[in-house]
Parts: sequence; C-alpha cells; structure tokens
Amino acid sequence: MTGKFGIALLCALLFAASVHADELAITSGGRRIIDRDPSSAASNCAGWTYGPSPVTDDAGNIIAMYTVSDALAHHCDVGVLSEERFGDSIQRHVPNGDGTWSAGRNVVDRTSFAWMSDAAFLQAHPETFVGHVASPSVVRIGGRYYMAFVGSVNDPNLCAAEHDARNGCGSCSDPWSYFVIMWAVSDDGVNWRVRERAPGDGALLARLPAAGDKHPGSIFKGLTRARMIEYAEGGKSYFYIAAEYWGAGGIKILMFRVAHDAASDWGITGTPQVWSASKSSWLDCPDGQLPGLFDDFREPSLADGGISGIARTNILGYDTYIAVTASNTSMGSSSSNVANSIMYYTSADLVHWMIGRTIRSAIPDFADGFGYSVSVIDPTIVNERDGTLKLYLASADGDIDHGIDRDGHYDCYLDPTIPTAPYVGTGIYEATVRNVVLQPTTITIVPPSGPVI
Repeated sequence: MTGKFGIALLCALLFAASVHADELAITSGGRRIIDRDPSSAASNCAGWTYGPSPVTDDAGNIIAMYTVSDALAHHCDVGVLSEERFGDSIQRHVPNGDGTWSAGRNVVDRTSFAWMSDAAFLQAHPETFVGHVASPSVVRIGGRYYMAFVGSVNDPNLCAAEHDARNGCGSCSDPWSYFVIMWAVSDDGVNWRVRERAPGDGALLARLPAAGDKHPGSIFKGLTRARMIEYAEGGKSYFYIAAEYWGAGGIKILMFRVAHDAASDWGITGTPQVWSASKSSWLDCPDGQLPGLFDDFREPSLADGGISGIARTNILGYDTYIAVTASNTSMGSSSSNVANSIMYYTSADLVHWMIGRTIRSAIPDFADGFGYSVSVIDPTIVNERDGTLKLYLASADGDIDHGIDRDGHYDCYLDPTIPTAPYVGTGIYEATVRNVVLQPTTITIVPPSGPVI
C-alpha cells in the first residue's frame, strides 16, 4: 500500500489545559557569594561552606547568614583533649553592602561547650564528646536570636555518624556517633550561649541509639538537620523544628515544636512535642526524647519529601508556608541520587503539606535538573518585601567572580566511596525565585511526504 500525507500533524503542548499557569521559577542569580576565603577561589577545594541560614531584621532585610564550614586539616593529628580535635563549626557572615559578604566568623565551635574543656570530665564521660556541629537554623524575635542546630555526640573520632570501619582518627563503629538537636541563644547574633541541661548534655531533642541500632549496615544517625520557624497558635508562640530522623531501618521527616517564652533565659518553656500524623495530635517528648513509636517506620510525622528550608510567603497569591528541599534525595545529602533540582511544598499549619512541585530554573546548570549529581545541597528561602523569594543553596559548580564558569560539572575531585565527598569545595549561591506565568506553546510537526508501506 502506498500513499502520501497531505495533512500536517498539529501537536499542542500546553503547560495548563486552556489557561495560563503560574509556576515558581528561578529567574536570576546563581552567583557564588560565600566561601571560607572570599578573596580567592584557589582554596575552594581545600574546604567547604554549606547549610545556609539567612536572618532578617524587622524590615525584612537580610542582615546575616549562618553557615557550616571547615577545611581539610589535621584534626586527627592531635589528642582527643586538644582544642584542634573538632570538625565543622558554625560561622556567621554579614553582607558588605556591595553584593559581597564577609569572611566567616566562628560562633559555635568546640569552645561553645563548657564540658569539652574539662579533661577529667571527658575522660570519665567520652560519650559526651561533641565532634561536629551542623545545620544551623536561626530565628530572630524581638531583637533576640535563637538557634536550633545539630551536633554529633559520642564522637571523639570525628566520624559525624558515618559508621565505616575507620577514618583518620580511628574507629567509626565503636564508639557509635550520632546526632542530636541542640539549642543556643544570643542577644546580638555574634555571641552565643549553648543550652546545657547537665554537664555534657546540651541536647534539646534526641533519640539515643539502642543496642540493636549499632550493627554493620545500620544507617542510624539520630536527628540530623534542623530547620526552624516561629508559628503562632492559640494565642501562643512556638518554635517549629523540622528534622530528619535516621533510624536503623530508614529515614523519616519529623516536625517538633517547643513553646516560645521571651522572658525565660533560653527563650523556651515546657516539654517539646512531636507531631503524629496517624494520631493527628502532638505527642510529648519527655526530657527531649523522641517517643519510641516513631521507630516503626509505618508511623509518620510529616509526609515523605524532606524539608531544608521554610518561610512564610504570599508569592503564590495567598498567605502560606513554603518549604523547599533538594529533589530526588533526602535533603540533598546522598551522593547516590540526582539532587540537582528543587521541590517546594506549601502548608497552612506546618504539619499538613500539599504535594510537592518542582521549582523551574532559567539558569543553565543551576538547580535545573541538568547539573552534576548532588549539585543542590541544603536549599533554603527567605521572603522578600517585593513578593519574591531569595534562594540560597550550597554547591560546587562555578565561581564567576573568580573566573570559574558554571558548566554542570563538579569543580573538585569527587570520591564516590566517601558519602560526604560532595560537600568538599562547596560555597553558598544566591538566586531569586518569582511566580511566573507560563505561556502555552504549540509545536507543528509536518512529516516528510513519501510513500507509506
């Protein structure tokens, strides 16, 4: 059978069936703004800066950024009682007014924990050893600053809950390090006091590892990452803290809350609570301990997806909470997943979240789904007064101010056998997210004429 097509085939590709659609999109930016050494890119691959937490003043201006940073150093060449035996620290940066940022200043490090300078106590209680701090989340209320962050404990070998057989300091399977959520306050954003309930116990929230959690193949890491926001409910003010819980059998996202009390020494009061989705209620965390029922991974708190940044916004045309996370991975920490784009979720109450959607990107190789694997780490957002969102994330692709173009490839050497390798060389990048109207497009396909058999 032969014949010819004389009719063009019209294929319409519409982003929304018959109307224009609103979508969140990264429309500008992508510049690397914060490094350990702002003056040069020469040392980028000798250190890392990640976990951005921007803070605004009462007018909504960004006045500081808290990050996690360290450099490749000889932390393990000294004894466990040395001040140098410590990994990542939390740093503070401030904008210079010309688009650049200051070099980081340590605000939470080994010296922030009183018991870490007590040699006799550490020798008697090695399980209290803090090896790393990470994931700062800072909220400013009434001129006072509050910080939730995580610290690795039982960690004299600086393993940060990675339980391979050994690292440069010694065994990572014994002792078994894990993360807890800690708390700090400051009156100026520079000088911080870390909350200590008893010598060697600075945890606000924790899940202690049981004997069954510590075995080869276990991924138990405790409570990792913290993202905090203030929330008013029933005439009370609360700090809501989203966190990852890495149990022996899997990972889940939890939402905690603790009541805010501006008159108290630490700005908080009462027993922390965790949201139970199955019970649709808040459950007490006695002494800050996660209830045991959450060890059953059929017991949810928040829906799967992850939260690495939360803000209140009206960018979608109505007042809502918005959360972002690196897509295809658990908050962008796994080198075995893509994590090169960003998902967002919305909620009216911080415990019930709408299904996630991708934030589109108009910047090539910047959170657009085409960058290298794990090129988006710890994205977070801040609502701007003009209705846009300011986006910050950690990555290691491009440093245009110092002559290194973004090309979709990792700028440093990536050892696939090291879980934390994607963090080496990272700095903080900034971009702007807007609500854009996608225009319907059409594609006309005219097949070549000729015989059809």
